[in-house]
Amino acid sequence: MTFPKFEDYKAPWETKDGKDVPDEEQVINKGQLKKFLHGLHSDKDRLQTTVTEVTKERDELKSAADEAARKDETEVERLKRENADLKAAADKVPETTREALVYRVALEKGLTPKQAKRLQGNTEEELTADADDLLESWGASGTEGEGEPKPTHHRTPRPSHNPGDPEGGGDGEPIDVSKAVDSFARPLI
Repeated sequence: MTFPKFEDYKAPWETKDGKDVPDEEQVINKGQLKKFLHGLHSDKDRLQTTVTEVTKERDELKSAADEAARKDETEVERLKRENADLKAAADKVPETTREALVYRVALEKGLTPKQAKRLQGNTEEELTADADDLLESWGASGTEGEGEPKPTHHRTPRPSHNPGDPEGGGDGEPIDVSKAVDSFARPLI
């Protein structure tokens, strides 16, 4: 059965001349609607099953064709092909996964986000080694001179005015979150 084009299709509420049936004359037949919806879902399930079967068959045929092509392959050719396959798989690692890995290594090593952007590598080991090299080249580890520690890339936060401390004393006491929220809730005069 060939389904008509959208322009030629008449919905159940349309008359043959293409005009809508007035709202007061429209009747929803629940039996027909249920049959229609069931048919749609059945067609969807059947098509999904067909797609799965065809995809499986395609993969099997591709695998068989690859095996036939590899039949006369030398050991060197096989190793080159496997190496290329592994490189292709590594290239498929989503950038967001790599970015998360970069920032995790950077956090562990105490790097800033700006420094983290400079890290090179695709595995945790490569990124960790690069972070260590980066820290070493920037003098963030080891000692300098006669037992004096080298300056690190970290800075200790200094007390500053915060909304939870209206006096701005910054005495290092922990901030009471409920007081901080209340200070924001006060009406401005």
